Amino acid sequence: MQDWAMSQAHPTRQRLYRPQPKHNGSSHQAFDTLELDAYSELHVLVQSLADSFAPIEDQLRSLQGHQTDFELKRRKRLLDQAQEELLLMRMVPVGTVLQRFSQVLEQLQSSHQKPVQLSLRGKELLVDKSLVEKLYDPLLHLVRNAFDHGIEPQAERLQQGKPASGQIAIAAFRQGNRTVIEVRDDGKGLDWERIRQKGIQQGRLNPEENPSQEHLQDLLFESGFSTAPQVTQLSGRGVGLDVVRSQIHALQGSITIRSQPGQGTTFSLYLPLTLSTERLLVCRCGGIPYALLTNAIVQLVLPEQIQHYSGFAGEHRALRWGDGDQAQWLPIRSLGKGMTEPPPVKGSTASNKPAPLLLLGSPDIDAERMPIWP
Repeated sequence: MQDWAMSQAHPTRQRLYRPQPKHNGSSHQAFDTLELDAYSELHVLVQSLADSFAPIEDQLRSLQGHQTDFELKRRKRLLDQAQEELLLMRMVPVGTVLQRFSQVLEQLQSSHQKPVQLSLRGKELLVDKSLVEKLYDPLLHLVRNAFDHGIEPQAERLQQGKPASGQIAIAAFRQGNRTVIEVRDDGKGLDWERIRQKGIQQGRLNPEENPSQEHLQDLLFESGFSTAPQVTQLSGRGVGLDVVRSQIHALQGSITIRSQPGQGTTFSLYLPLTLSTERLLVCRCGGIPYALLTNAIVQLVLPEQIQHYSGFAGEHRALRWGDGDQAQWLPIRSLGKGMTEPPPVKGSTASNKPAPLLLLGSPDIDAERMPIWP
């Protein structure tokens, strides 16, 4: 390419320095013509060189793109592998909590003279340790509920042709991306008509309405609702299933009921595989990194939307949120000051460019909003 460039450049150089005859009054015109001619050839040469480099630049960009994609995929594989290994380190057998209910039922049998056999299935299923530690209380409610409300007295079971000992089974298994734990008994099942009458007595249902079974199930989870005829250590206090549902919801799970008269009731808990991973948005304040849960971020407000700001007394600022009559002014707070802001990192420099606002909100309370700036 260098030889080709030199061969193309020589005619231009010759023309630039070739002596020209002198003519009166026309020397300036001759020089302009030569200069323009030389510039044209040089421009063609430069353009040819630029055109020859264009495919090379495209190939370099393509090669860099492939290398970048390969590196990103490699890092993603490493991150996925590290996350998987970290999760496995946190996993423990669910049997560590299920086995504790054997002793619970033994104590209940001896104090209430009601024989019950407990069967456990899926004890080897691995569950996040943080999840297992929070399962005992809701499962304890369900086991006690099955013993008291579900399992009939021994004489009644014999009259119905059932075994003298009641059966309570707890099973744990994987279903898709969820962990399912079922608590089942072979007792008398739920009396839907009795639940309806109790709801009417407590003013929770209209006597003229005919609620569906799903509606009656929801009634069981309401605070203070109980069908027990009298208050005992196990039931009748109106505290139980509403607490269970609240605890399961706190674990990002759900609970359902299946029941057949005379055959028993099954409570199914649907839980996430793990509670240890969350999506985070990382930002900086004073050179200190902060990680915020993305499910708490309602909106990212760009600084260009300056028309949304309004001054309050002093140096405080506010964000106008909503439209029309529903609009409200939300005080803007500093992220660092809200978290006991540490001193800036040595060597960090603050940018004069305004940072975007983060509008945070509570996942459980829609009305709560708090705009902050990093």
